[in-house]
Amino acid sequence: MPKQKNPQMSQSPKANPKLTRNQIILLVAALLVAMFLYLKGLFLAALVNGSAITRLSVIQRLEKTAGKQTLDALITKELILQEAGKRKITISDQEIDKEISRIEANVKRQGGTLDQALAAQGMSRVDFREQVKLQKILEKMFSEQLKVTEKEIDQFIETNKNNLPQAQDPSVIREQVRQQLQQNKLGQKVQELIDKLRKSAKINYFVNY
Repeated sequence: MPKQKNPQMSQSPKANPKLTRNQIILLVAALLVAMFLYLKGLFLAALVNGSAITRLSVIQRLEKTAGKQTLDALITKELILQEAGKRKITISDQEIDKEISRIEANVKRQGGTLDQALAAQGMSRVDFREQVKLQKILEKMFSEQLKVTEKEIDQFIETNKNNLPQAQDPSVIREQVRQQLQQNKLGQKVQELIDKLRKSAKINYFVNY
């Protein structure tokens, strides 16, 4: 009779590879290098003939030159957003898009583009959209106090008639004056609101500029 093969003997031995300590070190090093190359923009701002300029050094320089103004602006923005939340004031994407389209059309009529105007101010479209949203929140917050009467427009035109374009359509001038007066009123109301919110807010500073 033919000999039966032992099932246990017919199976090939299982591979049980083990990484050596040096192989593990090399693997970790390779992963760290790959991660650094992928995320180098998070740490480096530039290389100058091989010498690194870190993003931290750029941030520190910016903080020295404009840190206080930037922090104050961010605090003001947060206070306004918190106040808008208390008053249940919201702005839809459609309202923002409509305002951006209006601004874009105005810039185009002046022979430029919105992207050029934003680039000149060092502002991205995302930043601009946030700015427009904040502006619309403030306008809605003070909508009842921004009304401009025809008498106010007449007084402004009379006072500034030598500085207004003579050849322009009077109706266009009146609309521009109306918008200017509304912005003046809005600026005054916003400043009053900011002063009030700052006085009542609890603001803890963790950096000094």
